Amino acid sequence: MTVSSTTSNSLASLLGSTLNSVNSNTTGSTGSPISVGPIDVNTLVSELIRADSQPMNQLQQRESGVQSQLSAYGQIQSALSSLQSAATALTVGSAFSAEQATVSGNGVGASVNGTPATGSYSITVSQLAQAQSAASTPFANASTVIGTGTLTLQLGTYKSTGNTFTAQSGSSPVNITINSSNDTLGGIATAINSAGAGVSASVVTDNSGSRLVLSSGNTGAANAFSLTVADSDGNNTDASGLSQLAFDPTATAGAGKNMAPTQSAQDAQYS
Repeated sequence: MTVSSTTSNSLASLLGSTLNSVNSNTTGSTGSPISVGPIDVNTLVSELIRADSQPMNQLQQRESGVQSQLSAYGQIQSALSSLQSAATALTVGSAFSAEQATVSGNGVGASVNGTPATGSYSITVSQLAQAQSAASTPFANASTVIGTGTLTLQLGTYKSTGNTFTAQSGSSPVNITINSSNDTLGGIATAINSAGAGVSASVVTDNSGSRLVLSSGNTGAANAFSLTVADSDGNNTDASGLSQLAFDPTATAGAGKNMAPTQSAQDAQYS
């Protein structure tokens, strides 16, 4: 059995003390042998056991210290792994090449697509988008009876070059029935607004009288409209009865184009 020097010294001291006690008591003053008391075996055994356990205690303490170090190393390794992942992401070129578009002014938006060169770009808006509108001739008031029949509204694109009107893709004509229950100027405006045809109607009154004003619900050249009439009086294009409100942009004024255009449908233009 191997024991530490400190423990060995303790045992040596204990054994030396016991032996000296024994030696001093084995011979009397006359030189004759005498009896001595028993050796403290329990104490000796306890000391020997304690000395034998010292190396184990030291190993356990060292083991605890090593476990703490391993735990700290594990935390460091985890942190290094996270750092490595972040550093790897930075090696991708796109991490530093992202572009962002900003706009000053009104009416124009911008977005980035692809990898454009960094710089400043100027855009000049030469034409604003607008919605088409048209107005009828003036009538006495909103209660004036206009006539009966059927109004047909169609969205589309009018081109003055060639004088053509092309129906909007995906848009169907909307028929609006006008009878004795809604044949006034105000009643017709209400009927058009209820039809959901993409065109709004209003009655505008000024010093000249009351007019029916029609406007596209959306801006752009593709949102122009035509308003054709099936008049109960049999003439669909004259300036009498319901056909007074006809607005075919390809027709002749007073002969199917009886409402006057007040604003053309157009797209925005820029450079």
